[in-house]
Amino acid sequence: MASLALKLNSVLKPKYELMAGARTNVLFLRAELESMHAFLEKLSRVRDPDAQAKTWTKEVRELAYDIEDTMDEFMHRAHAHSASTGTANCGSSGGVLRFTGRVTWLVSTVWTHLRLANELKGLKARTIEVSKRRSRYRFGEDFWVSRDHIVVDPRINVLYADVPDLVGIDSSLTNIVDWLMDGTTGLKVLSIVGFGGLGKTTLLPWKCSEGLEGSSAVELLLLSQKLDAKKLLKDLLSQVAQEEVDRMDTWEESQLMRKLRERLLNKRTLTSFVQATLIPPLSEFRVLRVLNLEGYQGFSENYLKEVSNLFHLKYLNLRRTWISNLPPQIGDLKTLETLEIRDTNIEELPGTITGLHQLKYILSGGHTWGKVKLPDGIGSMASLRAILGFDICRSSACAVQELGNLQSLKEVAINWTNFTSGNVKHLEALMRTLGKLGTRNLQSFAICSRNLGSLEFLDSWSPAPNSLQKFRLSAYYFLPRVPRWMAPLCNLIDLNINIAELAYEDILILRELPSLLRLDLSLKSPQKDDTIVIHGVGFPYLKELFFSCEETCLLFEPASFLKLERLHTTIHVIRAKPYSHTFGIEHLKSLKQISIQVFCYGANASDIKDVDHAISTAVNYNPNHPRMNIEKRGMDLKLEERNKREHSKDKNLEKPPSKEDIGHTDKKRRKLHIEEHHSASAT
Repeated sequence: MASLALKLNSVLKPKYELMAGARTNVLFLRAELESMHAFLEKLSRVRDPDAQAKTWTKEVRELAYDIEDTMDEFMHRAHAHSASTGTANCGSSGGVLRFTGRVTWLVSTVWTHLRLANELKGLKARTIEVSKRRSRYRFGEDFWVSRDHIVVDPRINVLYADVPDLVGIDSSLTNIVDWLMDGTTGLKVLSIVGFGGLGKTTLLPWKCSEGLEGSSAVELLLLSQKLDAKKLLKDLLSQVAQEEVDRMDTWEESQLMRKLRERLLNKRTLTSFVQATLIPPLSEFRVLRVLNLEGYQGFSENYLKEVSNLFHLKYLNLRRTWISNLPPQIGDLKTLETLEIRDTNIEELPGTITGLHQLKYILSGGHTWGKVKLPDGIGSMASLRAILGFDICRSSACAVQELGNLQSLKEVAINWTNFTSGNVKHLEALMRTLGKLGTRNLQSFAICSRNLGSLEFLDSWSPAPNSLQKFRLSAYYFLPRVPRWMAPLCNLIDLNINIAELAYEDILILRELPSLLRLDLSLKSPQKDDTIVIHGVGFPYLKELFFSCEETCLLFEPASFLKLERLHTTIHVIRAKPYSHTFGIEHLKSLKQISIQVFCYGANASDIKDVDHAISTAVNYNPNHPRMNIEKRGMDLKLEERNKREHSKDKNLEKPPSKEDIGHTDKKRRKLHIEEHHSASAT
């Protein structure tokens, strides 16, 4: 109810010029809702409240929703009247037209205030009745907990629900249940995505029915991919109006559509989970807050033009809809906070988007590798906290520089493509922007590039971004060294970086980063040395290490990486053979999982077998007995078949690579590595 309290306070300000009776009713509602909120805070901390308390809680929640909708609509209309004042007073021809416009504006304004006054009277009456009902049925602390049954953890249903077996998702299910049932009453959005056949349709209603039971402000709609319009409407209506099921068999499509519109009119969340080619017009959803059309490809881009009617909308998800354009009407969504357009064909945003001053997150990129242009005027969007997947080189240098004006920006992910000498202005603008953001609260920065152009400018980032927690470089380019501005970053948690030649000074910087939990380090082959020795100092909290360099291997001394739980590394058989008995994997006391990519190019069967045995022995001697996964590359067919026979009974070893994988070049491997990290940086 915190957001509602702020809106009630805003409506009381002089600029809204409330009628005397309306002002009195707003004061009453604010005071009454504060008391109800305090009561609900206590109730939220009680395990298993009784049925009466749940019913009353639902009533209060619905009342708060209706009050918030009324306030939002009034404020929207009041702002519209204020914007039209100039038009009413400044007619371009004749006093009659000015007089007519002024009268029209006054009538519309008065009608808006009268409508608010009447709605407030009704809401006040409802509030009084809800309060009396609590007193009448004596809702008190002695009645909150039902006495006729034992309190049972609701998550026990995970073990005994009558659903098909879904394996390997216990942790995820527990997180979903905890999140859904945390006792809060605010708006929640849950998205479960994945390939067909994974159990999404089975899982979603099963778990959501527990977490959202009793809430009429949320509906879950499951659609069929095979389009039968009448059947689709009946399926939808049966899910939101079960009492109509017996009668709907005789209804025509028009009657089904009319009834469905009535039922969805006051819903605040609409989610489409699969493809269909028919849903009600957006103009029907007057109070919609969340519109999730992810993966939905059954509408034309003209359909989105009606989005201007959704002036309550806060979240719009168009991911994987493959649309190419957003309509200018997107600029009418003054309350929009999140715009999700990843994995679409959108390459340019309408200019009206810069008028969305409450927008916090613009999420683009994905399959397009960040082709979207930054809109000119983006510097006025002061609420922006995250902007992902934008192409710096396709944007104007002015727009790039405007990013530096965004005081609240915490997360930036950009694409750097087709750099030429003509992009010098863009480079200069980007460096100025990074310098400004570095002095504020920038916490995450990712840059992706598919070309071979230099990114050495990253080495001269100044001032250093002291609040940075995550840095990701997904590119074919290797920095000449670890940037020296990284040394004092005490908040850096996640680092993904490519280095051409790793020197001792670079290792010193990396190992002294006090908060580093995850390091993804790629080195250019060949390095000067065949090995890199990790001593028993530094890296105090590192839990995940991803190391990639074909011709250099890591050697671990005792007491090194005390917290390391997951290791992914590479070993070249010929270069690693002299050190095969000193890998030191047994010294990694906290290790839980190890994945090793073994490059067998030019090696004979005996060498491969020796290195293979050395790895297995070291892992077996590790006191934590980590899970092991080995992938071999570059073996000829005869060696591959022999390896299959020799290790067919070893449960720890993964199957040898397929014929398609044999002979992959380093360039191909690097490309896959870049794509993997680009995808990670865009999520």
